[in-house]
Amino acid sequence: MDEPKAKNVQQWTAEPAGAIYAQSPRGTKEFFDQVEAERYRQQPWTRELIADLEPAGKRVLEVGTGLGTDHIQFARLGAIVSGIDLTPTSIEMTKKRMEMEGLHSDLHIADAEALPFEDNTFDIVYSFGVLHHTPDTQRAIHEICRVLKPGGTALITLYNRHSAFVARIWLPWFVQRMLGNPATWESRVQAIEEGGAEHAPLIKLYSKGEVESLFTQFTKFQHRREHLGLGNHGSKAEKLEKIFSKFPLMNSIYNAVGRYAGWYHIIHAAK
Repeated sequence: MDEPKAKNVQQWTAEPAGAIYAQSPRGTKEFFDQVEAERYRQQPWTRELIADLEPAGKRVLEVGTGLGTDHIQFARLGAIVSGIDLTPTSIEMTKKRMEMEGLHSDLHIADAEALPFEDNTFDIVYSFGVLHHTPDTQRAIHEICRVLKPGGTALITLYNRHSAFVARIWLPWFVQRMLGNPATWESRVQAIEEGGAEHAPLIKLYSKGEVESLFTQFTKFQHRREHLGLGNHGSKAEKLEKIFSKFPLMNSIYNAVGRYAGWYHIIHAAK
């Protein structure tokens, strides 16, 4: 395994995505419930995206299962699910999560750049916030296209360079650089992930044009942005987001702004 991928494994072994929001011991039902509740409080549109794919009876592959939070949604909706993750802990946790509800998934420790499946296998391939961490994102997307059936759908999210979130972290970094702080922009971006500064995971940001160029092998391409995402865990901005979420009008405005300057590119692509 090359160094960037090894660092990614270190990052998500130490700090599984979403785990910071749970108070209960890792691997317990309470832990998974807390992670799930916070995930869909912050990003309720994610669950809607999954449901809109109408996955019942379809073969679905998730690239990068993490703690299995989205993965189990597909299974609950009646999909025939498979999943891969480069981090062994993620596969272990996803398996445990599924078993707690009597559900099954064909899970593999595997690399997104070399999917262990035959051509034309899946109706849907889903990957949320994963492929901007792999060194050869284009190769991973080619692999997704390869394993999709003709007419199949890929639903992918990638980090947006031209987002309010990036502007928020860029300004203080720029000021600090002007004051003599030697920190590089790469190190600031790595710190986006909880604990990321320690493990230095690979993180890439994309413009809309760059995203479009990644999906030229697909026959259809649809794009939108979501998730203003201004609040880190425990920050004042996060507290403000929680207040907004309690008032429908304020929450609607907040989400509408996210569709113009959101942290995620959301891509629907058809083979």
